[in-house]
Amino acid sequence: MSEPSIERQGAAMYLTDDTGERWRVHDAHFTGGRPHRVPLGFPRAHIRHFVNAQGERRAYTFVKDRRRDLTLDALLEHFHGAG
Repeated sequence: MSEPSIERQGAAMYLTDDTGERWRVHDAHFTGGRPHRVPLGFPRAHIRHFVNAQGERRAYTFVKDRRRDLTLDALLEHFHGAG
């Protein structure tokens, strides 16, 4: 098992989970029924995507007033709640 961590590279953020898998983090806001990427931590983001190098995607849907922090604890909570 690995120690989970986050890494920032410019505007990109990566989460490494406890298995050592690395996931890029994206936030999106729906307008006109379609998702549009927004800056990470955007207060009106509806969904947070986690995408690994093989293209596997996991998505976490924010409920109203749910925190959109970019801390390790918040990202792990969202990652584990993602489907």
